[in-house]
Amino acid sequence: HTYANACDNTCDECGATRVPAAHEYDSGCDVDCNVCGMERLELTHTYDNACDANCNVCDAERSVGSHSYGSWIVTKPATVEETGLKTRTCAYCGHVDEKEIDKLEPTEEDPSEGEQGGSNSGSDNGSDSGNSSDNDSSAPSTDDATATEESSNTVVIIAVIAAAALVIIVIIAIAAKGKKAKKSKKNGKKSNTKGKKSK
Repeated sequence: HTYANACDNTCDECGATRVPAAHEYDSGCDVDCNVCGMERLELTHTYDNACDANCNVCDAERSVGSHSYGSWIVTKPATVEETGLKTRTCAYCGHVDEKEIDKLEPTEEDPSEGEQGGSNSGSDNGSDSGNSSDNDSSAPSTDDATATEESSNTVVIIAVIAAAALVIIVIIAIAAKGKKAKKSKKNGKKSNTKGKKSK
């Protein structure tokens, strides 16, 4: 029998058929059989992920969409001495995008505060601190003022209560005195009536 190649399954002279050799390819991306040169249509490209545009085997390029990143997440906060770092991750392929965060600006100190601090650290600090302590001791504190105010309020309340009690006592005394006078007057009338009857 005469065949065109090892992959040919039909004899060129009589038309007899045979089981041909399997096609051989270099890879899943190879189009032409290494034995017979026959082209195939189905290819199996290999990519790293859904966002990878180039096949890892044959470097064939495909059309893919752009990365779909989530929100930035600070993985390393920035300080005055060192830069920070923030990252975001693609929802399709898991690719991590990184971005550096600038160093923090140092806070400026008030020059007057520095001068005061320097002068306080000198030998004159003792006298200054002494004066300040004297001033602090002579000045009334907030707690003392509050206590004084509460004491004054208490005295006023007690005075009002005492005055009210005194008024009540006077009213009771007046009422009792009137009642007693009325009773004695009534008794006087009764005695007069008895005297008239006896006559």
